Amino acid sequence: MSWKLVRDNIKNWASTHGVSGTYRQASLEEYKQALQRKLAEELAEYYERLDAGELYDLQDVLATLIPVADPDKKAWQRHVAKTDRLGMFGDRIMWNPVPADYVKDEIT
Repeated sequence: MSWKLVRDNIKNWASTHGVSGTYRQASLEEYKQALQRKLAEELAEYYERLDAGELYDLQDVLATLIPVADPDKKAWQRHVAKTDRLGMFGDRIMWNPVPADYVKDEIT
């Protein structure tokens, strides 16, 4: 049987719509892996449809995965420092380093 991570209220939806199925709770490791697969699935759906609704699905998966992947919030602290230092992506700035092979390290 192939198990798929679904939204929390899917049992109610399935029951209301006459859809049968078997449910179980994933182990923590299985949950992490399922969230990673779901992240890739939602991103692929966005690329395929270019529908902003898929971005909200992606956001839901990220909001669930982040605390699972970063329970001590150390990555969050590094991220805050990075965005404080480098900003976000709202100004639409594009960059092509000259010469391109000059930049050897990832910007962190």
